[in-house]
Amino acid sequence: MIIAVGIDLVEIARIEKPIASKGDHALRKLFTDAERTYAMSRPRPGMHFAARVAAKEATYKALRGTHQARAIGWRELEVTLEWDGSPTLLLHGGAAKRAIVGLLTPFPWEQFFKDPRLFHSRICEYA
Repeated sequence: MIIAVGIDLVEIARIEKPIASKGDHALRKLFTDAERTYAMSRPRPGMHFAARVAAKEATYKALRGTHQARAIGWRELEVTLEWDGSPTLLLHGGAAKRAIVGLLTPFPWEQFFKDPRLFHSRICEYA
């Protein structure tokens, strides 16, 4: 069952620029501690940060529709990895509330956001 779809494309350079100029301040504003730790452990951190921004923007697009959705913060949408390395989206705070309100019925959200698609290229990240 598809309830909502969101897709997004993010240029890696678009994410690398604010990270280079604002450093840790930009990272703390956009990403959870776990997301920062993971991306910084990779050979090309900007690529992994861009993939997470694409996933967060795509998720926001799927959750939008009310005035309250505009209040969803970047850190309320978190990309984590399962034991096998597959990405999973965790919704916190307002994002979790919006997902529940948007559907108005009980739903296994941990399954709904279990397998976001993250696609990598040398220039852009897709989600």
